[in-house]
Amino acid sequence: MEQENVDNAWDQPIDHLDEEKTIVKMGMARIRGYVESIEQLLAERKCKLEQNEPKWTAGMTEDEWEEAWGEYGSDIHEIDYELAKIQRYALFVYSYSFFERILLDVASTYGFTKNLPPFSPPTRGKSIQEAKKYLIDIGAIDWPESWSTWKEIDSLRLLRNRIVHHDGSLSKNQDENPKEDFLKQWSTYLSIEGYNFELSHEFIFRVLDTFENFLNELYTKF
Repeated sequence: MEQENVDNAWDQPIDHLDEEKTIVKMGMARIRGYVESIEQLLAERKCKLEQNEPKWTAGMTEDEWEEAWGEYGSDIHEIDYELAKIQRYALFVYSYSFFERILLDVASTYGFTKNLPPFSPPTRGKSIQEAKKYLIDIGAIDWPESWSTWKEIDSLRLLRNRIVHHDGSLSKNQDENPKEDFLKQWSTYLSIEGYNFELSHEFIFRVLDTFENFLNELYTKF
């Protein structure tokens, strides 16, 4: 039912901003709930595993001891790194897609309610840029390039593309990676290990805050 409310909210006229803001908050809150639940499950699984840490027993050979610790270490690594990475990547891509869909709906609904030429379906991979272009060129929205949140979102777009199409690896072409100043500002939440982007357990919360702050700024321009 909650998802249906989110999906249908943007059928309302653009003037109903209070209702639309509420729907966005509902969607963001739902994603936050997903993140908290998954991180809790990972923590509980690790705690349970740590309770079964290998212990030396009488008659155990050196090879058996090393094998037991090898399996234990592998299981810990799987939870701390592999599973956490997969879950955080997936939640980030899901969060970005939610924001992207909201922004596309904003452009479409704004054009409809203002009797403007319709917003055409965007080119794959350029959705938010085309929504921005439509709102500026057709909608005459004041969209300062200096918006810090938009700059962050543009780097999040590049990060999303690296995760979706290249398993989170760095590109040799720097234009395809998030900007250096963004990486410095987000260093608490986002790091580079080897050639891959690593997301902290707080990363998605920072992403959602950024999306909400941007939408709140955008609403003031209508």
